[in-house]
Amino acid sequence: MNMKLTSAAPDISLRNPRDLLAAVPYLLGYRPTDSIVLIGLDGERIAVTGRAPLPKSEQSLEPIATIAKALRNNQVTSSIIIGYGPPAVVTRSVDRLRQAISDLDIEVVEILRVTGDRYWSYLCEDLRCCPVDGTPLSGPHSAVAAEFTAAGSQTQPDRDAVIRQLDPVTGDRQEAMSKAMTRLLNLVGDPVDSRMIIERGSAILSRCMDMAELPSPADIAWLSLALTEPGVMDQAMVAIDQAPIDYDGTSLWLWLTRHALPEYRATMAALLAYAAWRAGNGVLAIEALNVAVGTEPDHELATTMRRVLDAAIPPWTPMEPEPM
Repeated sequence: MNMKLTSAAPDISLRNPRDLLAAVPYLLGYRPTDSIVLIGLDGERIAVTGRAPLPKSEQSLEPIATIAKALRNNQVTSSIIIGYGPPAVVTRSVDRLRQAISDLDIEVVEILRVTGDRYWSYLCEDLRCCPVDGTPLSGPHSAVAAEFTAAGSQTQPDRDAVIRQLDPVTGDRQEAMSKAMTRLLNLVGDPVDSRMIIERGSAILSRCMDMAELPSPADIAWLSLALTEPGVMDQAMVAIDQAPIDYDGTSLWLWLTRHALPEYRATMAALLAYAAWRAGNGVLAIEALNVAVGTEPDHELATTMRRVLDAAIPPWTPMEPEPM
């Protein structure tokens, strides 16, 4: 089967199922296994990509249908389903998801199964392009993978690797952060000079976003304090929205999430979730949100982002920051 698709960010042409399957790890941010992946299309453009774990029993099929809701709030005209895993389990799962998508009156234009290093189409009956024994995958060094890599996209080997990216720093880095925060708290005194903190923190934020710079422990300490002041979190969200087209800010907020002391970690992680969502990296957004909520369950931005991600609201939707 031939196809003509374009990924949204970066803009890369995908001409056939093999190209699409090579792109999936970059669309998700990691290489899926035992998964159902749903791709929503707006014409020939990939508008949204969702993933759910492959059910292990007949009773657990219903959660598969819930990822269809990702199509509801996006500009989707058709969809593609991809199952990764054993044939029987994948077949049951894609049948259930196909029904859920049909209930939304959205066409399913292709259904693929990946087992081992080969793939099969459920819809293509042409044995010349879809042989009975499957078609080999293109592998990690394909032209499509090279295009994504050249455009700055990265992929992790699995979802656990995505989660590990968020682990707090340890050892010398952790000690450096503790010392930097102690020095700053001694400097600003009690009561703190909020105006000075806001001005210094805002300047550091602007420099880091404009220059794609990763801040030092001293600068992280200033940012940590500044983000507790009224209006600074809104400023950070605006900076994310207005980031240069070649820099989405996720690397900055990931760095800050890892380096922030525990009492400031929730805010950094919530802003990472926001930046990742804006960049179209839903997996990183979800895991960052899990860190934020796990650290501070009632964090206001984290609560807002939970609603956004649960509703599968597309990242190009305007979102006014809630009062902090």
